[in-house]
Amino acid sequence: MKQKRDVGTILYLTAFVLWLFVGLVKYTYFKDMLPMKEISKNFLCTALCLLLVKTIMDFRISLRNVLGLFLLVLFMTIACAGGRLQFAVMFALIYCATNVSLDKILKTALTAQLLLFLSTIVAARSGVLEDFIWDAATRQRHGLGFTHCMLASHFGLYISLIYIGIVKKMTLFRAAAILLLNGILYHFTDGRTDMYLSVLFVISAFILGNIGQKIKGQKVFGCIFAALPMILWTISVVATAQFSLDNPIMVKVNTILNHRLSLGYDALAEYGFPLFGYKIKWVGQSNLYYNPTLKYNYVDSSYLMMMFTYGSIFVLCYCVAMGWLLYKKMAEKDTMAVVILLIILAFGVINPQSMYLTYNPFLVLLAGFWNPGDSGKNPEEEVRKETGKA
Repeated sequence: MKQKRDVGTILYLTAFVLWLFVGLVKYTYFKDMLPMKEISKNFLCTALCLLLVKTIMDFRISLRNVLGLFLLVLFMTIACAGGRLQFAVMFALIYCATNVSLDKILKTALTAQLLLFLSTIVAARSGVLEDFIWDAATRQRHGLGFTHCMLASHFGLYISLIYIGIVKKMTLFRAAAILLLNGILYHFTDGRTDMYLSVLFVISAFILGNIGQKIKGQKVFGCIFAALPMILWTISVVATAQFSLDNPIMVKVNTILNHRLSLGYDALAEYGFPLFGYKIKWVGQSNLYYNPTLKYNYVDSSYLMMMFTYGSIFVLCYCVAMGWLLYKKMAEKDTMAVVILLIILAFGVINPQSMYLTYNPFLVLLAGFWNPGDSGKNPEEEVRKETGKA
């Protein structure tokens, strides 16, 4: 049994590293120095083959597993039909994460993110990569070698979340380091959302993460938290659908949110509530850098963008699975995990990266909703318990 787990872990982590390389490099101007089209195709196809082998090794016939496999094939088909092989492999990575230690996945993701983050910023500050200045006339936002000025700030926030997810405790030193990192990035990128969320994360991790196990009624709180993903999706849709240029308050909020409401409103008017999504070419500032003649149509909310791209069924499954995960972690008194997941959900309201595995490796916890086993626990520890060894 242990040998089978070890083989599955090696297959999974190898596929994960190959996928991360493709996904992470594309966020930087390093991609212009490499033959990324050939690298992407070869790495992603290899990763798919490795995950297929692991799926065959792990699969056991049951109604729950068959349903999970059906949804995996459905969402992978939608992704491939939209020309998004990278996302198809991402869905497979989430599905196949069962029986792989969460700590190993988080440490792999953290190592990859740190290497990319540090090498990109050093290359940009030393002149190897372009440190493009966004909104030069107003805010002086540095790209720091990334294809958009907000990406460095996003990585700063998620590196903080992943690190605390590994060590599972917030201390004064760690809090100071997190605030310093995100404060420096805020200085260069003016990434206000990431800075605010990093402060909220530090405070919440101290209050709930460190003393939350003493709170009574975990299941009651778990039920409340379980409803939150659906509530946030509903708020995202309703707030966007109600946008009007005749409402001065909404116009002001829209300006503060960098036109997120108006862009979401236009997309909602065009695409509605598709069951399985549309093949959409999302054009953001990164695309305009290469081709200024394109029309900007980027929708920043993860709930809305994924609904338009992969369909309402996908977002419904995501919200239900996230609700289940929050309830499960609260019932287990894993309040630090709950804090991290709540920050990620809040981030997703105005940024799509919460549903990208390149940023958010905690998505692999969703594997436990569909797959056999219990994603997120340490398999080696479970084996020791089974054999009675200390």
